[in-house]
Amino acid sequence: MRTTLRIALSVLLLCCACGQKMQIEKEPNDTPQTATQVTAEAAVRGELSGAADRDYLCVAVPSGKLLSFILEHARDADIAVEVYRAGILIKLVDGLAAREAQEGQPAREYASFISSQGEDIILLIRAVSAEGKFPAAWQLFMELTLADARVEREPNDTPSEATPIYAGKTIEGRYSPVSNPISVFGDGAERDFYQYVNDSTNRVMLELEVSGVPDVDAVIEIYNEEGRISRTIDAEGVHYGEASGQLGLEPSMTCTFALRAKTRQGNPYVSYRLRARVTEADLRTEFEPNDNAETANLLTAGEATRGRIFPEGDVDYYKLLLPAAGRYTISARLAPDGDADLALELMDKEGRVLLTADNEPARRAEYIANYGCIARGNNMELYFVVRAKPGARDTGYSIMANYHPAGAFAEFEPNDTPAAANPLTPGVEMRGYFFPAGDQDWFYFDLERESILDMRLITPAGVKAGMRLQNADGQAAAATPSFAAGEVRLRTHSLPEGRWFLLLAAEDDANPRDPWLLTVAHITEDAE
Repeated sequence: MRTTLRIALSVLLLCCACGQKMQIEKEPNDTPQTATQVTAEAAVRGELSGAADRDYLCVAVPSGKLLSFILEHARDADIAVEVYRAGILIKLVDGLAAREAQEGQPAREYASFISSQGEDIILLIRAVSAEGKFPAAWQLFMELTLADARVEREPNDTPSEATPIYAGKTIEGRYSPVSNPISVFGDGAERDFYQYVNDSTNRVMLELEVSGVPDVDAVIEIYNEEGRISRTIDAEGVHYGEASGQLGLEPSMTCTFALRAKTRQGNPYVSYRLRARVTEADLRTEFEPNDNAETANLLTAGEATRGRIFPEGDVDYYKLLLPAAGRYTISARLAPDGDADLALELMDKEGRVLLTADNEPARRAEYIANYGCIARGNNMELYFVVRAKPGARDTGYSIMANYHPAGAFAEFEPNDTPAAANPLTPGVEMRGYFFPAGDQDWFYFDLERESILDMRLITPAGVKAGMRLQNADGQAAAATPSFAAGEVRLRTHSLPEGRWFLLLAAEDDANPRDPWLLTVAHITEDAE
């Protein structure tokens, strides 16, 4: 790949040399006022007489054009190019130390698509250090590109200088230069900033796609309103492009993002193609960013929402509102579209994890069944957090959550121990779920007189279960002989008054879709 690129660059330089008139710098040109006047249609040749020499060139860039250049010089000296517009330094091109150039090849510095904004461009060619062999010859090759909405405009190194991009349009840019020594971000990385503005009155979903470029490992950075990186997309490797996934934008909201080369390996002659796809947001589709509780999407109880884990490591938050104070049972289902292994967390508004549903293997849905919650005010917030196991780079899913007022007819999880046992009223049918596998559900009731009880449990499909009755001291009074499916019965001898605890236990299976049904009935003396 790099051999091909070197050949392509050699052809480019040869074409520049053959098709352009060669100009020679005119000394003295060591100040902006004495800069050698050159045109962008010409190639320029010059020489640094020593490490302290400065060669200024004044480039006349026609209106509506963008300037790109390649500076070629021997490996014996390290040379940089400073780019000025209206007396202000807008680019410092010093991406490749001369000693890093390959043996037998000249060193090259390059920059692309510089906007003159109607001003002359001043180029300062200088030595980076006193080390090296002088005099040092250099050659400058330039080209012009039409400045329109289809090409980036340098410098676009900060959010305030971002190049605008429009829905359905493709824009061309280059990873050139490869570094930015005067970057305000302090890491020396060259960034190309772009902005998309949602000027509609509707919420929209924005998806960014950037094509691959040989030798470049592209990265997309999404910035928040404070100018900080809120998301980094780096799913692919060298030579490949990147896609942002769907990003949600409110009306009049601006999305600011940057492209950069991850390994400081740029490309001065192969452009990337950047495209913005925009669709109206659907209330039943995830609205990114939703990576924390503050940006959580609101779920409508009982209705499914479509989401997507992208890129790898993505976390999606959803919010469910309980309408009024009271006791509720919470249920949820999270189903992947493909082979991903997903997990679902239930959190309170303080960020405490109440329950983690991670019981099923890849491809299988995760469930939360009959989790008990006490709302102490109106519009109490619960949060569902969708995560994927490592390796899930891009997978869709659906999530649905619901709530029901808790009552004497439904279990109230967690009730996995006698201390957390639910109250049970003899004569009232109770329903609940055996989930996850091996689930245990405890209940208690009080006998006001000596009684004989008949307990009837209808198990859900695919689950074997059993029952055990014990007193407040933990002594067993009755138990089914083994686990069984279908209808399971347990009849007691005469029991004294007092508090009793009943355990429903599943064997090794689970069923979060179909409930079990339990009735506890008194047996009269006549019936006996």
